[in-house]
Amino acid sequence: MKKHWDFRVPTCTSDIETTSCLTITEPGSFLGLSNLLDLVSHDISQDHDKHIHRLTFKSGETLFIKTDAHAVTVRGSRINFDSDGKFPSTTYLSDPSTLNRSND
Repeated sequence: MKKHWDFRVPTCTSDIETTSCLTITEPGSFLGLSNLLDLVSHDISQDHDKHIHRLTFKSGETLFIKTDAHAVTVRGSRINFDSDGKFPSTTYLSDPSTLNRSND
């Protein structure tokens, strides 16, 4: 497991009954999508010094991404992510509904 992946139980309250959380604190890290065509909407808002991205996928699953000067935090009912050996500082997000379908 890469050193820049810090898994923590979220302490936030949310309308999502079970929340998963992925926090990336490695400076210079990148976050991307493994398949842009799975995405149906991307909304961006700002809350003080943080940008909040809401990604909604074709499956209806939603991920919330909060960014600030120190970290990128992804929250959702499930988080499907991977990295590539060529680009170890890049984390790729996928539709959370495909989490159990890897290697199909």
